[in-house]
Amino acid sequence: MIPTVFWRWLALAALIVILWAGFRPDPIPQYTHDFDKWTHAVGFGVLTLLSLLAVPRRLGWLVIVSMVVLGAAIEVGQDWLLPRRTFDWADFAMDAVGVGLGLAVYVLCLIGRKYIKGI
Repeated sequence: MIPTVFWRWLALAALIVILWAGFRPDPIPQYTHDFDKWTHAVGFGVLTLLSLLAVPRRLGWLVIVSMVVLGAAIEVGQDWLLPRRTFDWADFAMDAVGVGLGLAVYVLCLIGRKYIKGI
């Protein structure tokens, strides 16, 4: 079993990357149509999964709420602090989609682990 501290360091690294990308003065370049929307979903999915692995299971609800609040805070911060960036409901929605995906992967991992132990 991987130690909890490992997941905490990975979650911290993912948080730093998301904050860096979220508060850049200029948006990340678009490589394909809706590239930024998918980066929101993937980034928040990974951060949510790593954060859920880093805390006791009873605090999972707090991780989920915190991730949604973080997504909103980044969008508001962009609107207020960065002249070339604005609040985008679609970005916030994709952050929430990412949180849901991270939670789904976490739950599937728990189910898989119980299934394997039962064999």
